[in-house]
Amino acid sequence: MQVLFRSIVRCARGLVVLLLSTVPLYTFAADTLTIGSSNNFPPVNMLDEQGRLQGFGRDLSSAVADAMGLRTRYQHSSRYSEVLQWLEQGRIDLIHDTAWTPQRAEFLDFSDPILEMPEVIFVRPERFDIVDLESLSGKKVACIDQHITHLYLKQFPYIDCFMADTPAEGIYHLVAGDVDAFIFPRQIILFYAHRLNVLDSVKEVGTPLRTLTWSMVVAKGNGELLELLNEGLRRVRASGDYDRIYHHWYGRIYDGGYSLQTIGFAVGGIGAGAFVLFLLLLVRNQRRFNRALQLSEYRLREAQRIASVGNWEWNIENNALHWSDEIYRIFGLKPQQFTATYDAFLARVHPCDRQRVVAAVNASVADGSPYDIDHRILLPDGQERVVREQGEVIFRDGRAVTMTGTVHDITRVKRVEQELTASEEKHRNLSERFVAVLNGIPDAIAEIDRQYTIRWVNDAARFLYGRDPEVITGNHCHHLIADSSEPCSECPVRQVFETSTPASQTKYLSGNRIWEINAVPANFHDSTFDTVIIVGRDVTERTHMQQEAMRAAHLSLMGQLSAGVAHEINNPNNFIMLNTSVLQDIWGDISMLLERMHAHQPLHAGGFTFDELRDEIPQMLSRIHRGSQRIKVIVDHLKEFSSQEKATLRDDVEINQVIRDGLTMMANEIRKHGEQFRLELTDQLPLLRGRGPRLEQVIINLVMNALEATHGMQEEVIVASRFNADTSMVEVTVSDTGCGIEPDTLKHLFEPFFTTKYAAGGTGLGLAICQSIIEEHMGSIRVDSSPGIGTTFTVSLPVSRKAKGVSSEKH
Repeated sequence: MQVLFRSIVRCARGLVVLLLSTVPLYTFAADTLTIGSSNNFPPVNMLDEQGRLQGFGRDLSSAVADAMGLRTRYQHSSRYSEVLQWLEQGRIDLIHDTAWTPQRAEFLDFSDPILEMPEVIFVRPERFDIVDLESLSGKKVACIDQHITHLYLKQFPYIDCFMADTPAEGIYHLVAGDVDAFIFPRQIILFYAHRLNVLDSVKEVGTPLRTLTWSMVVAKGNGELLELLNEGLRRVRASGDYDRIYHHWYGRIYDGGYSLQTIGFAVGGIGAGAFVLFLLLLVRNQRRFNRALQLSEYRLREAQRIASVGNWEWNIENNALHWSDEIYRIFGLKPQQFTATYDAFLARVHPCDRQRVVAAVNASVADGSPYDIDHRILLPDGQERVVREQGEVIFRDGRAVTMTGTVHDITRVKRVEQELTASEEKHRNLSERFVAVLNGIPDAIAEIDRQYTIRWVNDAARFLYGRDPEVITGNHCHHLIADSSEPCSECPVRQVFETSTPASQTKYLSGNRIWEINAVPANFHDSTFDTVIIVGRDVTERTHMQQEAMRAAHLSLMGQLSAGVAHEINNPNNFIMLNTSVLQDIWGDISMLLERMHAHQPLHAGGFTFDELRDEIPQMLSRIHRGSQRIKVIVDHLKEFSSQEKATLRDDVEINQVIRDGLTMMANEIRKHGEQFRLELTDQLPLLRGRGPRLEQVIINLVMNALEATHGMQEEVIVASRFNADTSMVEVTVSDTGCGIEPDTLKHLFEPFFTTKYAAGGTGLGLAICQSIIEEHMGSIRVDSSPGIGTTFTVSLPVSRKAKGVSSEKH
């Protein structure tokens, strides 16, 4: 039986050889056609396991050239666009298969059609709801990216195109259920379905969408070569070679090998039907096994190609090295041109990495440790690639016999890592420079989030928050500035979050510092933002300069006004003083005459008796004269207060006398307080160098403010003087137990034109003038106040060089 079976097999093999021997041999002429083609559109064009071009287009173009007595040379690429460039550049004479489109016809000339393939819809067998394009609305359809079928389907917006790189991937997605349908030329889908052994997992539905035509193409205007190709096609069709080539690449999709008639013919001479049936079953089972094996190998090759990972096996004893196809591709080699051995592999390793690879292999072979290394390799054209090799050693009887592993092309990964590292370094340098710039800015800068947490600050922020930057970050801004658990009432950060617009605030902080704070939303990329950038500037000096400028301007204006008022008052007052002296002399003369007249007859005038007039008129004239003198003093003071020139400190001043003179001018107001007004002056105080009238103005202003702050008879006003031996200064204090001053008012107290008594006619200049006068005398003025308790103003003035001892006696 076995002998008989082997005879049948030998007979079948002989028949195959006989059939193959009938293929005609072609004789080539001297001229050669350079034919271009893509290599990834089976079965029209594709690569065999040795990387050689094969397929319907290749065989047909070869037959056409042979019919015309021409030789052929083939040039192929995985990118059809590159093949078109070759034709345009004249590097090839023709392309042996190109689908006709109106756009391509503008720059290509097409031969007579060589192939027609209907464009059809394939679905899974269980689908009955898809029959045409309209039924694909909202469905997901597999498309080969930029293929003419994809370009055609793009005009139907209701179809959801799912991109695949190859027809094999499209079929995989259809069978796996990733897509609802796959639209492509019928013969191509059937070829792949047969090759992948999934013919029973797909079915064609509906009628063809259209019929696509393929031709050979030449550059536009090359009519001579086009006519040559058409003549060759006519000869090939007439000879029957076209049908043979078509059946070879497309007919076997349906029968999958030799037909029953062929096998029957091979064994017909034996006359044993049972053996024929047995042989048929054996061949079919072997075919199924081969298909499954081919499908598995194809899937493995595709997976390795996509992942750029190949596998290898090294027989250590005989130095035989087996590489998968992907490793040859990674190393830029062809299997038929390279014999893989360990030494040949090392020759492809970069010289700078070779010793390290040898050491890693030896270590793994010696103790079985895992082989894992990244190194460079050199391609035949001199290019470099980076690969990662991993492997394990198999031991038998303690000897290392085999080593298996993988090669992963990580060139792109390494390049991306290097670019990422360079980009990170560049951005780190830019960031460091930017931070250095920000730290060099004298303004405080901070980034604050919606929880009012400070995320980042520059170095100058230490002056705003009163802490080092590393302590500031992570704290709440209101806790650092106001020592509060809640955001400030007029917080500009809160205003920005609420309005999405910039906000600003002037903040008075500890140490009598004034800060101008501006806040803006940190929307660097779009309209939404989660943080706010604040810029704080210490404007204390600028504010003081502005206040001084305002005060100087207002004082200048007041000086002009005061000079005019003083002039208008001084003239009539001089007239009053002069006439009063004359009236006193006249009264002295006529009083004796009126005395004698009164002795004879009582005199009356203005409702007064002569006796009353004799006593009252001299006093009235004296009071008028004294009042006029007082007006003159006030006018002189007014001129001094309004003077824009710095006062000359040319007089020795006894401060207690200044106090008494000032209080004399306020006798009426003081009298209203009775015993609640007290004077506590230290006798024999050192003399001061200055201007008495100007210091008198300070005393009057401070006492008047104290009197106005006290309303009841139980509230006191105390004016005191003393010598402070620690500071060598004479101090004058004006204290009251009145209403006190609020903190918000206290910080503006010495600002020009700031007043809380606008309704009562206050001008806001009194304390500003006082401060100016004291500063002219090289002294200082300070205030201590508690609302509801009272206020104390303390004036400190330096003593004159002629100052004498100090007595502690008081009156």
